[in-house]
Amino acid sequence: MKDIFLKRAAAAALTLLIISDVLPLNKHLYPFGGISVTANAADNENVVDLEKLSGDYKAQDGDVLTGTLSEDYSVSVADGATVTLRNAIIQYNGINCLGDATIVLDGTNSVHGTGNYPGVFIPPDNTLTINGSGTIIATGGTEGAGIGSGYNSSCGNITINGGSVTAAGGSNGAGIGSGFGGSCGTVTIDGGNVTATGGTNGAGIGSGYSGSSCGNITITGGNVTATGGENGAGIGSGCFSSSCGNITITGGNVTATGGENAAGIGCGSGGMCGKISISKTARITAKGGSSTVSAIGLATGEMCGPVTIDGDVVKITDSFYLSDNLYPTGGANAVKTADFENNMITYTADDDYHFAPFNDIVKGGVTVHRNSRYTVVVSGKMSEFAKISVPDAIEDVNENIVEFRFEDGFPDGWTTEQSDTSGTAWKRGTGDNSEDTGAHTGEYNMKLVAPEEAIGKNYYLITPTWDLSGYKTVSIDFAYINSVKYIADEFGIYYRYLDENGKNTSWKKLYSNKNSHKNWTCDKIYLPAEAMCANVQIGFRATTHLGNGVGLDDVVFTKIPLLGDTDLDGSVTDNDAALVLKYISTGKPFFEDNVENENALAAANADCTGDIDMLDVIKILQILQISEEIGQEIS
Repeated sequence: MKDIFLKRAAAAALTLLIISDVLPLNKHLYPFGGISVTANAADNENVVDLEKLSGDYKAQDGDVLTGTLSEDYSVSVADGATVTLRNAIIQYNGINCLGDATIVLDGTNSVHGTGNYPGVFIPPDNTLTINGSGTIIATGGTEGAGIGSGYNSSCGNITINGGSVTAAGGSNGAGIGSGFGGSCGTVTIDGGNVTATGGTNGAGIGSGYSGSSCGNITITGGNVTATGGENGAGIGSGCFSSSCGNITITGGNVTATGGENAAGIGCGSGGMCGKISISKTARITAKGGSSTVSAIGLATGEMCGPVTIDGDVVKITDSFYLSDNLYPTGGANAVKTADFENNMITYTADDDYHFAPFNDIVKGGVTVHRNSRYTVVVSGKMSEFAKISVPDAIEDVNENIVEFRFEDGFPDGWTTEQSDTSGTAWKRGTGDNSEDTGAHTGEYNMKLVAPEEAIGKNYYLITPTWDLSGYKTVSIDFAYINSVKYIADEFGIYYRYLDENGKNTSWKKLYSNKNSHKNWTCDKIYLPAEAMCANVQIGFRATTHLGNGVGLDDVVFTKIPLLGDTDLDGSVTDNDAALVLKYISTGKPFFEDNVENENALAAANADCTGDIDMLDVIKILQILQISEEIGQEIS
């Protein structure tokens, strides 16, 4: 009896192996007498080649959809089923979920809705969950969402946990959310890479156009890029009486950009939005569609709940709300960072820009204060809804650097002076008088070419009269050329000033070169202490010796303040040290008119480290030789 039992068991096992090698074991039990065998979960998939369908198909739990469906058939997903998309392309009618459904992404997939239907639909009171590591591109039909509802229809909840999801709404649908006039349940994103773009008047994530709605939107993780249509929010409501519920962002990296008249996060044009809550663990970049709308909050003609951001600094690239009511505008050419916990916004000027001095702007409990040359701080909480304007940052212009490129000939205020009446003069031209030279930079320079009979004559090109008192020195950078014909003409730089009788002194030489320079030559000199006075002029002189004349180009004057002379009175005194102490303790500009003078700042940096601190005070005292003990200790 025992041998017979063993033989029957072995035969049954062999039969099972044969059957399992020929037939799929998914979702079925195969009875062998009193024994039941269930397929392993890893083998529990039914691969469906969409290219071979001959009609509509209802996907069941465990199905794997692959291939391209180019026929006008419908694909639906059974209630409660988990279906994998593996390199599947559905060109018509999208995917219609019949109840709760899970779509697992594997490989590269695309789904396209037609007519007024979405790319992927989930019925009301049900939830669509997207998992996996693959990608999907979901595109809505004419008035449908990429993922969500269609025209005048309702959909359920949408949850994205993984994969790469790209969703684009049709003409007036959201990327993820509701279609034209439709509604949508909640939208939750916990992971993956999500890119959502709204149709013309739809939100990237949220509601579509014209009275459409969306439930609460929650983002807890992942990388999310949401862009609204022409009048739709990046994340929030679409245009024209559309709405969305509360928006809560507690994690992830989120970039939200509104359409032309819409917020980055919040309301579309004429739309409505619930509360907006962002926690310190999220990283947000939000931008309104124009300078007149908020990056986070309201747009135009709509209602929005309170905006709260917990703790950490959030990067904003446009105007936005501070607390419930504040709507700052302006502040162009600056990066805005917000500390909503302390009701503060800091505007930091971009490179090569600064904020001009202005008196504090105070309105409804909020103050706009110029904290330094490069920062403006908005602080407080509006007592009622209002707008407040932040001045724009302007281009940096260093008043201590004066450049002359001579592209238009004589600069304003420049004159000439010569020692004969031959009619020779400095003029705009190229190079000197040789045939193969152009300007040093640009198209033109100043040049002088004298007649051969004007040997040994001097011709000056003269700057306006400048007040250089209070400066340590002035450097002069310049380029010149004086190629030889017979004997090179001489090039020199001179200065003169008004004496105590109000008359010009004779020209005093700073620089001279008699040698020939066939090519442009650059050099740099410094004015002496004697020239650091009021009413000084600089003269560029050409002296003729039968050469090809002289060319001058790219003259740059750089004024160097007297170190320690903070009050710019031309000398270093104990008052200069007191002004630096005041600056360190209060952060206010040096002068009572609230002007932060560039020369004063440079002079106050007496130790040349770049920072204004107590070491500068000590350095000024050293200059004054007031504290020999402190000076020895520091040195």
